[in-house]
Parts: sequence; C-alpha cells; structure tokens
Amino acid sequence: MKTRLLLKALSMPRWTKQAIAILVDAMLCVMCVHLAFYLRVNEWADPFGPMLLPTLASFSLALPIFSAFGMYKAVLRYYGARALVTIVKAVTTYGIIYSAIYTANSFVGVPRTVGIIQPILLGLFVIGVRTLISSLLVAETNTSKDGGPIANAVIYGAGNSGQQLASALKLSSTVNVVAFLDENSANWGTTINGVRVYAPDNLDRLIKRYGISEALLADTEAPRAQRNAIVQSLTAKGLSIRTIPGVDQLVRGTVSIEDLKDFEIEDLLRRAPVPPEVDLLRANVTGKVVLVTGAGG
Repeated sequence: MKTRLLLKALSMPRWTKQAIAILVDAMLCVMCVHLAFYLRVNEWADPFGPMLLPTLASFSLALPIFSAFGMYKAVLRYYGARALVTIVKAVTTYGIIYSAIYTANSFVGVPRTVGIIQPILLGLFVIGVRTLISSLLVAETNTSKDGGPIANAVIYGAGNSGQQLASALKLSSTVNVVAFLDENSANWGTTINGVRVYAPDNLDRLIKRYGISEALLADTEAPRAQRNAIVQSLTAKGLSIRTIPGVDQLVRGTVSIEDLKDFEIEDLLRRAPVPPEVDLLRANVTGKVVLVTGAGG
C-alpha cells in the first residue's frame, strides 16, 4: 500500500506536487499559529476570534517568501544540505517580518510572544516534514533493477574524487554508500553529504555493521605501491572492488555511473596496458629456455 502511494506520488505532474507542497505549508502555518498560542496561554484559541488575523497573515506572508526562495522548485527526493540552508533562510526572513508585526506591536487577544514562537515552530515543522518525505522516497527508490535491495558499499578516498562519486551515486539506484575510508587522519570523524569518514582500520567493524559487499576506489592520485596495498587489503576482506574510468569524465557527463567496472590488475598500471607483440616474442623464445625475473615480467 505504501509502495503504491509513493510511486503514485512520484509519477504526479510537477505542478501537482508543487500545489501539494504549498497546501501542506499553508496547513503548517495555521497549525503553528494555534500551537504557539496554546504554548503561551495553555488553551486553544477560537479559530474565528482574535487569532484569525495572525493566522491569515502567517500563510499570506510565508507562502510568497518560500516561493521566492525557490522552496517549491526543489526535488524532495534529493533533499540535502543546500535545501536545508534555503529553508532556514526563508523561515528566518519570514520570522523577522512576522515578529516585527506581532511582537513589536500589540493586538487585543494576541500575545506578543506568538510572533516569536510561531516562526520557530514553523521552521521545525517545515524541515521535519520535508526530511520525512525525502527519507521515505529515498528508502522506496533504494532498490536494484531486479527489485531486491541494493548493495552497501564503502568509498575508499574522501577527496574530491570520492565526494563527486558519492554525489553521483546518491542520484542513482546502483549502490548505497554507507561510509568513506581515508588515510588522512584530518578527515576521520567528519561527515560528507551525510556519510561519515572512517580510518581504514575500521573496515572490519563497518562490514559487520552495514553488511558491506563492495568497495569503490576513488583515490585515483595514490602512488602505485599504495594503490596496490589498498587493493590487497580490500580483497582480503572479501569485498568486490569497482572503479570508474575517471571522475573527471563522470562530472563532464561522458561517463555515467553505470560505467562502474570491476577492478582489474591492469588498473594498477596507471596507464593503458601495452599488448605483447606475439611475432617478436615467438622469434625470441621459441625453442629456448627462458628465465623471467621480477614481478613486472
């Protein structure tokens, strides 16, 4: 039932979604005015009494301000930090105007503190409702193409490449990034787009906690020896390793996130592999005993 409702909501025309968002915000404005009054005097206000005008003023001010800040153009499925900042700015602007009217001035039957309490409540409810809807939509779309749950993955490298890769994956339904691993201790404990950065030593604990099955290599600038050690450590944990041709191509749009490919030994070369010249090799080794020295050989 929940799945059908969410899928139906996702398939609605954009103007319908915007109209629903505006209606919800208008209802929140009304609710927060009366809740602010109740918190101040410990009783509910008469909807058609002195609080009618502050109620009408609330959504008459809030909806145009929210629209001017672009809140009804945002896609809730991709609700993030930038959208949160926009909401805070919009509600703050509304709160300054609303409190200037109902706190700086005295109206019969309208407590002055309503002008302060109501914008605070409205901000909390607006953020809470959008966060809840976004979480439901993301949870519903976090399924693979065959309908099963998508794999949990860790990104090795929390630099620019790793951040760009995580942002691209957030908009897809291929893998679910649950953590970053990074060797720079300055990044440990920080959060990037809602995903925490850990030291590589925490990998065993993360695998048990999240059921991680994949590792995505984003530390493309690591020296060859270091990259080789990283691959060996990840392979030893039983993780499948994938990488992309280049994050710069991903950003330019020439490579899609579906181009994530299984890591191959040739990727350690940091260059295109050179195919052997079969005729030359045959002429030099046929009928001879050959000694190969060095791992490169």
